[in-house]
Amino acid sequence: VKIANYASINSNLAVGSKVIAVGAPSGVMYSVMIGTITQSQMRASVPDNEIKLLSTDIPRSPDTNGIILNTRGCITGFITDSFENIMGDTVVGFVELSSIQDVLRLMIEGKNAPYLGIEGKDVDSESAKNHNIEEGIYVTSVYPNSPAYNSGMRVADIITKVNGKKINSVSQLHTALMGTKYDSSIKITVARKNSGNMAVKKITVKPE
Repeated sequence: VKIANYASINSNLAVGSKVIAVGAPSGVMYSVMIGTITQSQMRASVPDNEIKLLSTDIPRSPDTNGIILNTRGCITGFITDSFENIMGDTVVGFVELSSIQDVLRLMIEGKNAPYLGIEGKDVDSESAKNHNIEEGIYVTSVYPNSPAYNSGMRVADIITKVNGKKINSVSQLHTALMGTKYDSSIKITVARKNSGNMAVKKITVKPE
């Protein structure tokens, strides 16, 4: 039995690409189905990251699960029904491997991924100008009793820097977090509205 390799983190599955669903894509174990990517620009917020979602034209059942292979036989995604509100519930959707590859590597090494405990949305220059706020990451959720919450971060804070370096996106925050050494703290700069004005607040967080 040949074990499938993981696809390169730079593998780009565009709309129209052929993929192979293996596992139980139709609800039947050990089955294989071939289909085509129909959507490739979807994103979903998860703790401390934003993952890329793709949809196929492969019909799904309530018991759908398994992995997605590209035409070279490399694993490129994991079938999920966790984001039906984004991908719909009639076709097979999956998380692209590149979104979680660094987390998988830590798991293979028996390590936990550093956990901050927030979700957020990117604020680009145009959005910042339109809403009179700072560029960075608008915090949409702070998990109770998370390192972020216990350090004072709150919903509506805008993360602008991590360890003194400007942060423009959730993916940049994730990269910075994944580069944090175990048992080390990071310094996060946030902009917070106070009586109509934006105040700068520096928060020291020790990821778990």
